[in-house]
Amino acid sequence: MRSPYWTSQLFFQRTKNYILGIKEILIILVIILLLFGAKRIPQLMRGVGSGIREFTDARSRKSKDEVEEEEIREDVKN
Repeated sequence: MRSPYWTSQLFFQRTKNYILGIKEILIILVIILLLFGAKRIPQLMRGVGSGIREFTDARSRKSKDEVEEEEIREDVKN
């Protein structure tokens, strides 16, 4: 049986090849610039920003709801 240390080392050796470097990120940005043009990129980034904002708001609302439910359960038990 293989030790957990060996399997974790193998996992990290395989995954570190997939990390994006500066060159890859620049290539992706140039491709995006060529596909969408300079005028549409701010609109795209606004859309991405609003999507991330909605996601974080929904996530924080969920955690607040869970806390309120736990408080209600504690009050009912007492």
